[in-house]
Parts: sequence; C-alpha cells; structure tokens
Amino acid sequence: MNLNIPALDLAIEEEGKWFTYRGAIRLKVARMDNDAYVGGASEMHKLIDEKSGKVSADEKKVFMLTLYSRYILMDWEGVVDNATDEPVAYTPEAGLAVFSEAKYKDLFSFVMTRSMSIAEYWEEKTAEMGEP
Repeated sequence: MNLNIPALDLAIEEEGKWFTYRGAIRLKVARMDNDAYVGGASEMHKLIDEKSGKVSADEKKVFMLTLYSRYILMDWEGVVDNATDEPVAYTPEAGLAVFSEAKYKDLFSFVMTRSMSIAEYWEEKTAEMGEP
C-alpha cells in the first residue's frame, strides 16, 4: 500500500543515518527498534532468562550498551586516539568501550536520543509533509 500515512525509510532505519556530534564527529545511527536491534534484544533477554532473571544492574547496563554498540551506532568519523593522533575505526567493541566510560555518557545520550527520533527516519516524501 502507498498511503499518506508517515512511513519509515526502512533502509535508513536499519543502516543508519549520519548525524554531527559536537561539530567535529559524525555518527551513523540506526533507528531504535530496527529488526537487528529487536533480534539482539531478544537474544539478550534469553540470556537473562537463563540466569533465572538474576542479573545485576551492572550486567543489565552492559547488555544495553552492547545492544547500542552493535545495532544502533553503526559507524563514526572523526574519532581520534589522542595518544597517537590516529583515527579510530568503528567496531562494536570500540563503541562499547566508549559507551562504557562515564566521561562519554553525553555521546551515548546523543546516540540514544537520535535513535528514538522517529521523524529522522521517515521516507523523504513523508518528511516533506511534516509532523503528523
């Protein structure tokens, strides 16, 4: 169906969209609840169930950050290692390491907020119609 209802661009939802963070860094962010994220979250819930639901707050935090580093933050540009002055390639492991450091919690908040902004992932023709 091709309706006048705001529709998501499913490719951008899964693959991500580029956003500029604090002027110098670009982050490619997929939409929250994309199919890959939902599948990963399901697997994480199975792990929690296997532990009879006895998971510490720290473990839950690691699960959440892992999901975001694997399925929400897809890439970055402009991230440099200050010790070597070399660019840092994005990997889910690098994303998890950054998300796990308290001093970078604003970056995590930025990624989380962008991933939940539905309008960012509308099809182009839908975006032209504006907020419903």
